[in-house]
Amino acid sequence: MGAYEYGSLPVGYESYKLPATSFNLRVYPNPSCGISDIRYQISDTRFVLLEVFDIHGQKIRMLVDEEQVVGEYVVRFDGSDLSAGIYFVRLQAGDQSESTKLIITY
Repeated sequence: MGAYEYGSLPVGYESYKLPATSFNLRVYPNPSCGISDIRYQISDTRFVLLEVFDIHGQKIRMLVDEEQVVGEYVVRFDGSDLSAGIYFVRLQAGDQSESTKLIITY
């Protein structure tokens, strides 16, 4: 089988599924001049952490640290006191997490 050919899947592969993260995590505007809306949704009641990290993995802000019910959420992030650069927004709800990049420019 060549590198670009499709073949049969290994035995048991069809039953293996990655955990679905359906937080629909979005940051707008992105790139930002410091103030952005972080939008996400959760499908069942869970303990939620929403954090912002710098490029070195240092936690910059804790935005949410509480149990939340099913629904869509918008959190206003004011990073106007931060240096221009790349940051990461991480949403953790229960045992699932999702991250996205946030770029701050001036």
